[in-house]
Amino acid sequence: MSEKEKKVRELSAEEVLQKFDKESDKRELTGVWGKIISAICILFALFQLYTATFGVLDAHLQRAIHLAFGFLLIFLLYPSRHSWSRSKMHPFDAFLALLSAGTAMYLVVNYQELVLRAGMNTETDFIVGLIGTIMVFEAARRVVGWPMIIVAFCFMLYAFLGPYVPGILAHRAWANSSLILPTQSQAGQQADRRRLPYCPPASWVLFPAAPLVTLPAPVLSPSR
Repeated sequence: MSEKEKKVRELSAEEVLQKFDKESDKRELTGVWGKIISAICILFALFQLYTATFGVLDAHLQRAIHLAFGFLLIFLLYPSRHSWSRSKMHPFDAFLALLSAGTAMYLVVNYQELVLRAGMNTETDFIVGLIGTIMVFEAARRVVGWPMIIVAFCFMLYAFLGPYVPGILAHRAWANSSLILPTQSQAGQQADRRRLPYCPPASWVLFPAAPLVTLPAPVLSPSR
């Protein structure tokens, strides 16, 4: 038996998961932060059950709120660096949790205005959308690692560089703002990015990956 195998045998099941499974390497919080996490989870579950039963919200609003809850849980539970404590909250992660949730709630707060403007986005819309896109990438990195980030980034490059791709894969490039702005009311592209993680609970574990995998969806209907 090798030295590595001996060390693995000495570890508990939880320690083995944390060592080899990135999704299991999360914080175990107690005290005030533990109560905050529990409250967020309970509110998240109640929101899902209520809207699934009554369906009172527009789909864009429902998915944006879902995304905000997901952002909060990911940035609070998964530390930015491997060396950071799993029993204490780092201020930087708390800041990113609020920032990322704010980008999702921006759509909720300004929903009517965004719909009435019908795609005539402002500089603020662009900045919020850009921050939100970066937060999605960072959330995915924390939970599923770099491979998913690399795949998503390649697809985003494909969306931008379509005219330079040879053969049948070529397409008209998608406008830069259309991939990162918080909403495009005509086609609902941003809602499409959030559709998968809002599906049945079994797919929620794919939350960070889902919006990234579907990022290049606008390529199917490129701007003219």
